[in-house]
Amino acid sequence: SEYYQSKAESGSSAKEINEWVKKATNGKIEKILSQQELADFFLVLANAIHFERDWQHAFDAQDTYLDEFVTPNGSIQTQMMHAVNKYMYIENQDYQAVILDYKNTVDVLMVLVLPKKNEDFSFANAFLFEDIFKNFKTETIKIAVPKFKIEQATDVKDLLNQMGMSQLFDKPDFKPLVDTAHGPTKQALPKLKISKIAQKTLLAFSEKGTKASSATAVTIVEESCQQDPEYTKEICFNRPFLAALVTKEAP
Repeated sequence: SEYYQSKAESGSSAKEINEWVKKATNGKIEKILSQQELADFFLVLANAIHFERDWQHAFDAQDTYLDEFVTPNGSIQTQMMHAVNKYMYIENQDYQAVILDYKNTVDVLMVLVLPKKNEDFSFANAFLFEDIFKNFKTETIKIAVPKFKIEQATDVKDLLNQMGMSQLFDKPDFKPLVDTAHGPTKQALPKLKISKIAQKTLLAFSEKGTKASSATAVTIVEESCQQDPEYTKEICFNRPFLAALVTKEAP
C-alpha cells in the first residue's frame, strides 16, 4: 500500500483476479489465469498496466485500404494505413526507423523499425533505441503501416530460471514478507514457493492511436509504395518489422 499504491483482497477464484485485470486494462485483457492454475495457491500478486493514447498525427481512415503484406509464409492482404507527415526518422545500412509520438505524452513513443534485409534483425541489440534517439532527424515522410493487434502470454518463470534466478522457485525465503506470529501462516511457510509468473501483453495499432478501432476499406491499389519525389523519405512496412512502445526521459 505504501510503496506500490496497491491493496490486499481476499478471494479464491480465478474469476475474481481476471475481473480485476479486465477492469485495470479497460477490457483489453480479459483473462490472465485459469482456475486450474490456482490449485493450492496461498497468495497471488497481480499487476496490470494499461496505456491508451491518440497519435499526435492521426492516420486518416480514408487512406486505409487493403494491400499486400509479405510474411515468411507468403503474401497476405491486410488493412494498410497511409500518411504523409513530419516524423522523427533515421536510416542506415541496417534499417529504417520512424518514431511516432502521442498527444499530451512526451515520455512514451512508438518506434517502428524496418530491416534493410528481409527478416534480418541482427542489428537489434541493447543499444538500438539509444542509437535511434541519438541520431534521428525530423523529415517529411511518406509512411505505410498495417493495422495490427498483438496478444501474447508468457510464463516468466521459465525466463527467470534461464537468467539464474531458480532460487525463487526452489527454496525461496518468504520470512520477511509474512507474519510468523500467525499460526496457519507460520505452518505454511516451509511449503511456500512460486509456482507460476504469468504475463500477458496486448498491443493494438490503428489510425487513431493505440486504441483499437474498426477498419475501413476504401479502395484497392496495386502499388502503394511507389517513390514520389514530393516526399523527402518513404518507408513501407509491408514485411516483418519491429514495433516497440518505448519510454524515455521527458525533456
